[in-house]
Amino acid sequence: MVLQLDTKASGTIVTSRVDALITTHMNAVGAYSLNLDTAKGSETDLAVYATGTVSVHGDENTFSNELCQIISSELTRRAHGMFLWASLAWAFFTDGVGIWTKKIIAQRLQVLQHLLPGMESLYQRTLDEVGLRYRNDLLHSLHPIVSAAKPLTVDDLSIALASRERRDELRDIDPRLNVQAFFRSACPHLIRIGKTGMGTLVHLSCKDYLIGAPMMNNKPNNSHIDAVTANLEMGLDCLSYLALDGFATHDLGIACEQHKFLSYAYEYWFHHLEGRNDLAEDIWHYLSRLFDLSTKRVRWYDISELVLRLWHHNLYCLFESGVKPPFQLSLNITDTYGDHFIHVVVTNMRKLPLEAMRFLTSLGLDINGRTRFRQALLHRCIREWQGEQDLAILREESGETQKGTTEPFASEKALSEILSFPGVGPDVVGL
Repeated sequence: MVLQLDTKASGTIVTSRVDALITTHMNAVGAYSLNLDTAKGSETDLAVYATGTVSVHGDENTFSNELCQIISSELTRRAHGMFLWASLAWAFFTDGVGIWTKKIIAQRLQVLQHLLPGMESLYQRTLDEVGLRYRNDLLHSLHPIVSAAKPLTVDDLSIALASRERRDELRDIDPRLNVQAFFRSACPHLIRIGKTGMGTLVHLSCKDYLIGAPMMNNKPNNSHIDAVTANLEMGLDCLSYLALDGFATHDLGIACEQHKFLSYAYEYWFHHLEGRNDLAEDIWHYLSRLFDLSTKRVRWYDISELVLRLWHHNLYCLFESGVKPPFQLSLNITDTYGDHFIHVVVTNMRKLPLEAMRFLTSLGLDINGRTRFRQALLHRCIREWQGEQDLAILREESGETQKGTTEPFASEKALSEILSFPGVGPDVVGL
């Protein structure tokens, strides 16, 4: 298909969506014109693929040439140029048949002719055909694949699946031994294991189907995955794994070389649990186990790094448990630039985050913490307000109108609000 923006064709796009869906989407994003005629070449290529694939199978199973032609023609006609649809439909057509008869072929052709267009109906049928003995294991195994922030290797998946049991000791983790073999036997057409060992779904539309509507074509989607729940559980899996007792070393680099999934867990549990302050108690249950109460250190993390990550991922309610005995987490840390945490809190804010500031100062955050330039928050606000005043005068003198109506961070109101905090006053800074 060639997509044309303005007067120039921008290139060829390969897609596995039917023409109607392509047209609807591209019109919505303002495509100047959409020429789907060039997709006919794709249909020709698909016809060659279908004819060859069916012929090979037909030769092996003594299908007549006429039968092979009927099957390949039907595959080509229903696929609308989508190779993925054709390959999955062919896999579904041949699945589970030991000995072929004309009657079985006729039945499979009838099913093929009544398949709904698009990938969703094929995903539904393929997953529904997975034996009941495998269904729970398959759905359980699909959760980390669907929710992972990046593709996981088979080795990572084996540990991620074991971590769902939420053990206390590393020695109690029971890695899944045959993940790759299981995917190949249970659902080989939907899950791909690459040369590097990465386990991924064959197409993004498969993920859309799994986390989409719980009902599909007026029938329950028995393979539906609740994306919010899967993401939450993945985050807790990561954090619980980090909190296990029994790691021979707490040197992160060495430990990541020795233990699969540890690197992913270290980096991405914040991502999975972002903003879940409603579950602060459940998260703290595992996070608290990273604290060494004798040294006041945190396993795997520098204290400053942990505080900053929790803040940036909107998990600040965990500070409430962290500052209490026996953990006594200090919020008075500096970032990599040397700026005190109070300045990190207000940086890039157009208005002071007063509610967060009051909450954090109640937990011991120093409202008078300094920047790398030795500025307290009051000092910084006064300097920036003076700059805003000077800029307004220059604009007025040049006749320039001020763009935008957003109230600047530094203002007389902001100064007044900062002064309302206990311990803040003009004597705090030397101006």
